[in-house]
Amino acid sequence: MRYKVTHTTTYKYSARVTHCYNLANLVPRNSARQKCITNKMIISPHAVSSHKRTDYFGNQRYHFEIQTPHTELSITAESEVELVESNNEPNLDIGISYAEVLSYLQNNSTIDVIQAKEFCLDSPMIKANEALAEYARPSFSSSRSLQACVADLT
Repeated sequence: MRYKVTHTTTYKYSARVTHCYNLANLVPRNSARQKCITNKMIISPHAVSSHKRTDYFGNQRYHFEIQTPHTELSITAESEVELVESNNEPNLDIGISYAEVLSYLQNNSTIDVIQAKEFCLDSPMIKANEALAEYARPSFSSSRSLQACVADLT
């Protein structure tokens, strides 16, 4: 199944901007479940230079520069995305249990699992600790769906 996805972000400045460098993360990411077939960025005012690059996590980053004085900046991303049938990987939206997710993450090494495990690592801003685990523990019962656990935590 294919979808056309359009997203527009508009900035209105209180004073005129004469020059700006920008980074937009508006390109749908390819994964085992979806593929971005086409993507087009529409920038107003017109960008004098632009380029895309892929970051460490596989995100398409769109860099652009505007040298025209302006009081408003509009960025529109138009994409066509194709959904791919899952090959028996767990779909978290259908309510698999927290225990099933843990088992899947521990026993599989697909690229999606490896990428998901990166979110378990400490960040420069916060380290995992017992106080955080104790706070989250009541929300994560092994028999509840992962979605229900996360909703309860938030």
